[in-house]
Amino acid sequence: MTKAALNMADGVRRFGRATPGAVAVREGDRELTFAALDERSNRLATALLGRGLRPGEPVAVLSTNTMEFFEIATALAKAGLPMVPLNPKNTVPDNEYIIGHSAARAVIVHAPLAENLAGLTDRLDLVLEFGPGAGEAGEDYEAFLAAADPADPRVPVDEEAPFAIAYTSGTTGRPKGVLLTHRGRVLTAYGTAIEYGLGPGRRTIAVAPMYLGAGFSFAYAGPQLGGTTTVLPSWDPELFLHLLARDRIQSSFLVPTHAQHIRRLTEEPRSEYDLSALETLYFNAAALPVALKEWVAGAFPGVGI
Repeated sequence: MTKAALNMADGVRRFGRATPGAVAVREGDRELTFAALDERSNRLATALLGRGLRPGEPVAVLSTNTMEFFEIATALAKAGLPMVPLNPKNTVPDNEYIIGHSAARAVIVHAPLAENLAGLTDRLDLVLEFGPGAGEAGEDYEAFLAAADPADPRVPVDEEAPFAIAYTSGTTGRPKGVLLTHRGRVLTAYGTAIEYGLGPGRRTIAVAPMYLGAGFSFAYAGPQLGGTTTVLPSWDPELFLHLLARDRIQSSFLVPTHAQHIRRLTEEPRSEYDLSALETLYFNAAALPVALKEWVAGAFPGVGI
């Protein structure tokens, strides 16, 4: 019996059919249903392949946390194009090195960050810009999608092929590219679902930067597993608490610094915000100090930590 290969886009494909009208991603007052996420990622995938990119060729992505990040990642998975996420705080030389080392021929950039690619775009085969000011340093992303075929390209992708090439910080030398396979990333999402209560109809929030492995994995796992992810564009403890209440968030991934910032804002978040839907806060990237953990347990009573 032949097993089905695991692919990072398959969750969106399935829920695009099963729950097309459900909200997959929410950012501010914008929403993207599963049907729209599936179709828009199809359009981007087919358009990228139509411009001569071949499966296996990396595509760099320079973006803060945005709704578009989800459809870009899904499209690249459908097309078999490994994603090379770039740190929005990278300098131009940083990006020049990573783009060159990964051999990326194309970049998709959130337009407000285009200056971080100054002098590099002329060397690339394709530059797509989305967001405010799009089309000045590259092709307009929305026009690119509008002209594309909405059919799923259905490119055969080996589950051991890289879904992403994540570059390390380079604190002990040049950044090094780490290959993250489709299989490994999908299994991480399944583990997240089991441990932290993600799945169909569940609501989570993208807090940590999505260019990072954990930030992306925990954010993308929402729609990948049939739930909804609210996007926090950048860290703001007051906006975070507001969104927890507004969107009835059930689980969130944080790092200890986030908890420290929330505590500085308010010692008693539950007295100021309706957090009755919140079930789980999970911390990673650093140890949660005992005193801070005790505060979190008291400030969010009944929430699993």
